[in-house]
Amino acid sequence: MWIHYSKKPIKKLKYIKPGRDDELLPNGFWVATPDEVNYLGDPTKDLKYRVVLDFSKLYVFDSAKSIEKFYKKYRYKRGKYPETDDPDWKYIDSFPINYTKVAKDYAGVIATRKIKGRKKWLFFNVAFGYKAGVIWDPIVIKELYLSSV
Repeated sequence: MWIHYSKKPIKKLKYIKPGRDDELLPNGFWVATPDEVNYLGDPTKDLKYRVVLDFSKLYVFDSAKSIEKFYKKYRYKRGKYPETDDPDWKYIDSFPINYTKVAKDYAGVIATRKIKGRKKWLFFNVAFGYKAGVIWDPIVIKELYLSSV
């Protein structure tokens, strides 16, 4: 089960563009597991929704290998940002992700578990270091209901 917090009641789900690729986290409908949800909103003020997902159109982070594969395909290469042009730039594995490209291939991305040994991927740690995910296309949201608990 996944949780989403919203300041307003959700009447209709619609496609959300990931936003600018140079931002650390993409725009979208963010979800997390109940034990990881506190950074998504204020449980004392926001509406809490339970979310059931169809994982068939999501990119799932479930191992270090899945992160590495994702990084190789979707991270920006040298030259996209000025600091990456330095051949000695030490954060080669923390380049921003091209979420616009990811959103063409997947309805969202989700980390289904915390992954040990992920310190290599600095950018990933900040963006998806939790059991959480972001949805762009609501086609993968099978059920969404307001929860009182």
